Order: sequence, then structure tokens, then C-alpha cells
Amino acid sequence: PGHRVVVALEPRSNTMKLGVHNESLANSLKDADLIWMYRPGDMGDNFDASLEALSGKLSMHKDYDQLVSDMSRKVLSGDQVIFMSNGGFGSARQTLTALLQKTRGP
Repeated sequence: PGHRVVVALEPRSNTMKLGVHNESLANSLKDADLIWMYRPGDMGDNFDASLEALSGKLSMHKDYDQLVSDMSRKVLSGDQVIFMSNGGFGSARQTLTALLQKTRGP
């Protein structure tokens, strides 16, 4: 209570790319206050449409650096930030942590 839940998601698995989770993805993220998503170019045709229910709190990026830059401007002290990926997420977590420590302190 009192803390925002911030999610960063990289849909990297084959099941995500094939659209297996399209129908349930928006529902699984609906309680997050803010969502950043890296959008690989090889996502299925209906991927964007499946996330329409999240408009207003979803920020989609095709570039890791832009995603991290956007997050660094909007993440507040006390936010609970959750990174979800089956891979390295372009080192976004480490980059965001270093950037926030540099600009805001440890």
C-alpha cells in the first residue's frame, strides 16, 4: 500500500512471440500502475491490439535505451519496479539502477 507497482516487460519467449498469451497478457498486467514494454519487431499481428485495455499506463518501446530513459524520468522513489523477461532485457535493469543511483543517490 502506498507504493506504485511499475512493470517492465520484454516479451521474449516463443510463446509470447507466437501470441499464445495475447488474450491473458493485458489482464495479468491490469493492476500495475505503469507498464513499460520492449516491443521486438517479430511479435505476432494481434499483439498491439491485445494490449489496448492498458492504454494510458502502457509505454511501448522498440529501443532499450529509450525505454530506460523514459522510465528514469517517471519512476519515483518508493516505486516497486518489476522487470520480467526470459533473457537479459538489454541490461535495462542494470542501466536503470545505475542511472537512478547517479541522478538520485543510492
